[in-house]
Amino acid sequence: SMKAPGALGPRSHFQDYDRSQGDNGGVHKNNGIVNHWFYLLSEGGTNANVERRTGFTVEGIGIEKAMTILWKAYGSLPVDADFCDLRIASSSVAQDMNLSEHVIDAWEEVGVSETACGGTRTPSPRPVPSEAPGSDGWRGLWSPGM
Repeated sequence: SMKAPGALGPRSHFQDYDRSQGDNGGVHKNNGIVNHWFYLLSEGGTNANVERRTGFTVEGIGIEKAMTILWKAYGSLPVDADFCDLRIASSSVAQDMNLSEHVIDAWEEVGVSETACGGTRTPSPRPVPSEAPGSDGWRGLWSPGM
């Protein structure tokens, strides 16, 4: 689940990132990190893994605002983007919405910190979508069978 990804195998913290060759480098296990970040950003809370908590509670901003940030951030990422690139892109989008503190707090809680990312980095620029998805969420991005 996005609330507690570690309960079913996916990771909830960047320090637990799976770099093994199985599962295409851990793609299914590692997606729990960004899923948990999104949950914390939208709903608030602390890391599902008690051992990885930072000591503060993320204040949620609601699913609509979180979805807008993620939508615009994804649209600005290069094809070889990693979690650190997504941290930078989402923080940049959130800054324009006066929500960057919430985004950074959620990234910190899942371990994708500036320190973990090797300091300040700038991803390759790409145009940012001007509109967030409608009330139907992500419909239109993927079709059944893809």
